[in-house]
Amino acid sequence: VGAKFHLTAIPDSIPMAQEGLNFDTARMNKLFQAGYAAGINGADQWLKEPPHVNRYEKIAAR
Repeated sequence: VGAKFHLTAIPDSIPMAQEGLNFDTARMNKLFQAGYAAGINGADQWLKEPPHVNRYEKIAAR
């Protein structure tokens, strides 16, 4: 009967790295922990449909 959509993200309160191409293991671990905590503790913050979808783009339930 299809799949359900759920999306969450790392909170905006965590600043982005200045060097986007460098892989800093300590920073990646912090990002992972923040994302994991947001996913586990913020179930009410999960999006149920992709962002920026207007009402004409939604697929009707079957």
